Amino acid sequence: MNRAPWSCQRLSNPRVKPLLRLGRAACALLIVAASLATGHAAVTVDSSPADLLRTIPADSMVVIVTQPATRDIATRPGRPTTMPEPAPPLPVWSSLFSVLGASGVVDGEAQIFADVASIFPLLGRHRCAAVLMDLRARALAPTTSRPRGMSSIRLDRMSAALVVEAPADSESVVSILNRIVGRHTNTRLARLEDRALGDDHYQRLIDKRLPAWAAWEWGRLGPFYVIALGRGAYESVARAYRGSHTALAADAWFQAAHRSIGGDGALVEWHVSFARIRSSLAEISETRTHRVFDALGAAGIERDVWAIGRAGREITCRRFLRIDGADQARLFAGDPARTRAHAAVIPPRAAHFAVLNIPSRWLVETLPEAILAAQTPRRAAAMQRFWARAEERLGVDVDQKLLKNLRDDLIVCDFPPHPISFPFALTVAISIDNAHDVTLALDTLLRVLAEHLDEGADDRLFPVALKQADDGIWYIQAGLLGPALAVTPRYIVVSWSPHALREALPFFRGP
Repeated sequence: MNRAPWSCQRLSNPRVKPLLRLGRAACALLIVAASLATGHAAVTVDSSPADLLRTIPADSMVVIVTQPATRDIATRPGRPTTMPEPAPPLPVWSSLFSVLGASGVVDGEAQIFADVASIFPLLGRHRCAAVLMDLRARALAPTTSRPRGMSSIRLDRMSAALVVEAPADSESVVSILNRIVGRHTNTRLARLEDRALGDDHYQRLIDKRLPAWAAWEWGRLGPFYVIALGRGAYESVARAYRGSHTALAADAWFQAAHRSIGGDGALVEWHVSFARIRSSLAEISETRTHRVFDALGAAGIERDVWAIGRAGREITCRRFLRIDGADQARLFAGDPARTRAHAAVIPPRAAHFAVLNIPSRWLVETLPEAILAAQTPRRAAAMQRFWARAEERLGVDVDQKLLKNLRDDLIVCDFPPHPISFPFALTVAISIDNAHDVTLALDTLLRVLAEHLDEGADDRLFPVALKQADDGIWYIQAGLLGPALAVTPRYIVVSWSPHALREALPFFRGP
C-alpha cells in the first residue's frame, strides 16, 4: 500500500493563529472542499449524478446534492442537449473579503470566514454533496445556573461529510491541504494520521482542543474527494461507495422519489429523513425538537425529497414525501398555467425567476409558532408578551385585513441585479387581494415595530431603524439601507434596497 499522495508535510505555521472552535474548523473544511472543486476547471470528470449518490449512505439524516448549472443548446434540429455554463467571474463581494483577509484588516475568527467567502462561491462549478450522517445530542439536567425550564442541549457526536467531484491532481491537493491545515492548527495541538480501509487511503487530523469525536478525515474515492467530520465518517462514505453499506443510489424509495421530481437534472436536490432525526434525538424529542416539528406540521413526515431545477429562465421546484405511511408528489414552481397568470409582471431583464405556489397564510401563521417552539420558555414568554402589547397598540385586525388577503402565488426574481453580485439580492412579490386593506394593516403593523426599534436604539451597538419614505416605501436602515417593502394593486413587493424596489415596482404595478 502506498502512502496517501496528499500527505501534509508542513503542518505547523507560527505566523497564524490556531483553530479555536469546532465552528471554525467546519469553515476550514469548506475552504478545502472549495479549493479542491475549483482548482481543476479545465479538466473534465467522467461521472454522473447517479455516481455521486453512490457515495451517500442510505440512512443519512440530511443530504444536499448540487451540480453546476447547465444551459440548453441544440446541436442539430430535434436533438437538444446541455452543456456547462461558462464559469461566472468571482463576485466583487467575494474578492473584497479576500483582499481584507490578505491585508490583515480582519483577523481571528473573522479571517476564516473571509477565506470561506472568497472561495465558497466557486463550489458551484462541480457536483458536490453535503451529508449529515449522524447527530447525537442530549438535554442537560437543570443546575443552579440553569434552573428548571431553562433547558440546554449538548452535542455528543456528529458525523458529516462533503463529497466533491474533482479530478486527481496530487500536487495541487497537497498544496491546498498544507496551506489550510498549516494555517489553522499546529503540531503542538494536532496530530495527522495516515489510515487505510482496504485499498482506499485517507488521513485523519486530531486536534486536542476539539471533542474526542471531532476528528477531520479526508481521502479520495474514484472521481470524488471526501472531506469528513467525525471519527469513522470517511469510512461510512467509503463503504457506501464500495457496496458494503447500502447507498442512497440503491435505496428503492429514494430512487422512486428521485425519478418523480427529476433529480438527475436538478440544480439542487435535498433529502431529509425526519424518522432518522427523531430517532437520533430521542432523548430531547420531548423538548425543542419535538415542539418545532409539531409547529411546522412535520410530525407525520418520514422522508422528504425536494429538487430545484431550471427550464430556461424559469426555476422549478418539486417535492416527494412520505407522510403518515403514504407517498405524495407536489409541484411548487414550474406550473405552466400559474406562470402564464403572472407572466405580464415578470421583469423581462430578470435572468431567472420562479412562480411558486405556497400556503402563504399558513407560513405567516406557522413560522412564528415554530420560532417560539425553538426558544427557551423564558425567551418564548418574553416574545409573546411583546406581541400581546403590540396587538393592543395596533387597533387593526391584522388577521382580517392582512392574513385573509394573502394568496398562495409568490414570484421571486433576480431583478434588478445587485451591483456587486450579492447572491441573495432578490425581489419577491406576494400575490394579494384587497390592496387597500393590506396597505392599512402593513402600515399600522410596521409603525408599531418602528416605534419598538426606536425605543431600544440607544442600548444597541448597531442601531436598526425601520423607516417609511415619502412615496410610502418601508425600508430597514442599519448603517446601509436594507430590504424595502411596498404594496401594489396585486402584490406585496420586497426587494434588497429602496432603490432596487423602486426600479422593480413599475413591473408589478402592471396588469
